[in-house]
Amino acid sequence: MTHGLLTRPMSSPVGPAWSGAVWVGELDAAEVAYTPLDRFRLADHEGYATARFLLRRRHTVLGFVEAPVVGGTVDVAVLREGLRALPRVEDVAEPTRLSRVTVVICTRDRPDDLRSALTSVLALDHPSFDVVVVDNASRTDDTRRLVETEFDDARVTLVSEPRPGISNARNAALRHVTGDLVAFTDDDVVVDRWWLRRLEAGFALAPDVALVSGLVPSGELRTPVQRYFDDRVSWAGNVRTAVYRLAEQPRDLPMFPFSVGEFGTGANFALTRAAARELGGFDRALGVGTPTNGGEDLDVFARTLFAGYALVVEPSALVWHRHRSDVAALRKQSVGYGTGLGAWLTKVAADGPMRRKAATRAPRALVRLLSKGGGGLAQPDMAVSAGETATPEAVARARAEAVAAAELAREVSRIGWLELASVLRGPGLYRRELRAVARREADEAAADDHDGGPAAEARGPRTTAASSAPATATATATVRSEADVRRLAARAAVLSGAAALVAAPGQLPSWLQLPLVAAAVLIGPGAVLASWLRLRRSAAAVVVPVTGLSLIVLLTTAAATAGLWSPRLVLAGLGVALVVAGALRLARLRAGSGRRVARVVGGTAS
Repeated sequence: MTHGLLTRPMSSPVGPAWSGAVWVGELDAAEVAYTPLDRFRLADHEGYATARFLLRRRHTVLGFVEAPVVGGTVDVAVLREGLRALPRVEDVAEPTRLSRVTVVICTRDRPDDLRSALTSVLALDHPSFDVVVVDNASRTDDTRRLVETEFDDARVTLVSEPRPGISNARNAALRHVTGDLVAFTDDDVVVDRWWLRRLEAGFALAPDVALVSGLVPSGELRTPVQRYFDDRVSWAGNVRTAVYRLAEQPRDLPMFPFSVGEFGTGANFALTRAAARELGGFDRALGVGTPTNGGEDLDVFARTLFAGYALVVEPSALVWHRHRSDVAALRKQSVGYGTGLGAWLTKVAADGPMRRKAATRAPRALVRLLSKGGGGLAQPDMAVSAGETATPEAVARARAEAVAAAELAREVSRIGWLELASVLRGPGLYRRELRAVARREADEAAADDHDGGPAAEARGPRTTAASSAPATATATATVRSEADVRRLAARAAVLSGAAALVAAPGQLPSWLQLPLVAAAVLIGPGAVLASWLRLRRSAAAVVVPVTGLSLIVLLTTAAATAGLWSPRLVLAGLGVALVVAGALRLARLRAGSGRRVARVVGGTAS
């Protein structure tokens, strides 16, 4: 602050596009408490009716306070009142020793965003760090030219990763890490100058800490879409320092360790280099840039905990983020969040320890997921202002703004439901991408094997095809096994449907009602799908519960959107659908039994 003039930590390329736009800034509590000024002036305040301030006590984040903007200023008395109302927050001590840190920024064809992010990173207050910028499958050379011409700094290393996907990019960065800690952020952020110091403060809380995440507040709220996103995510406002371990169940997180959003986000976290290597890096089938389009951060947070490490959330390690500003960008991002969540849940279901832990959290997770609904859009007052004459033109303009705002609110709500429905696509996309990753790895291995390369020697000789008779016997056994799974799945669908119909009236005692509902939800929809797929028993054990949860989310979403939400109606509809679908599929399987085995033995199976 200079002579009472406050500036924003993240500048905006264009002005506000909404009468409810919020000016975003930060203040130290001492500036608020002891200033002799009555009002603070705001830089670039045109078009903003409200200001939001992140209040700190030196490094420690205390919380957020909002105040009306009048004539480009805010009332200090309002800020003081808001400061007094904030809950007490304990300081986290400075680390006694600072480590060397490597900062990783992955980017793709966004040189303007990268310029701001990299400028803020290089201005960090930290004695020992370097930066790895990963140019991930860019279509132009703009990123390379930007780094080479504007950031001629020995601390910056530019790495090119041609395979798209943030997990591929971050894995490429891990091969160039020089620090004991690796801090990850995105290209659409501005980092706080004490970011790395505060991440290290989180690592200093306990010797078993392997991952620290920080606060990611909104750096820009100039559109209603940005405000909607800010209200919907939890990692933008969590100001409580916390240490999490798998063996210690937090009282306020019943879904722990699958508490989506409570551990932070991929735009702001750090790993020890040793832990990153032990975890095997990032899952190449997850993340932005792949068909799953997300979930890689959820995955690494969960794997850190299941590996026996502690995870710390340290809000004072903060990074300002620019949220998507228009409906089209929000829709794309929301779909990605949904598919990424569904993909990650599929991975959870395939992992034994995670699956067992998740099974006890599934009902609460479903309730929380559905309770998010489509969300709401903050609505400013669209009436004619007190200082404006109520002319017919002014009244007509206010009405037009109200109509436009209402339509936007409906569209944003639809996007919220679309995010939930997109969870359904996650399992299929994840399995497809896993196969694609396996094919790419096989191609890479084949290239290494050419002329007996070192990779081939390390792996040993390849397994060649056996004689046709054993191969045919194996194929026949596989087909029979898959047919058994399909028949079993069809029967399970019918029984699950019957359970739903029995539970639909809601007249049973709870000890019987709950198991019947759980069977209908977790088994029925997935069993119908499994009755049509060629799955072995091990694969069906994963597909059935994940698909069941995803489909019930979709069904509930459709019912709520249509205004027909009723647990009894959903259960009854689900029960009828399961009984009919399972019975028809079972009849078809019985009629066609034996045909596929004959085709395999005859050598004509595809």
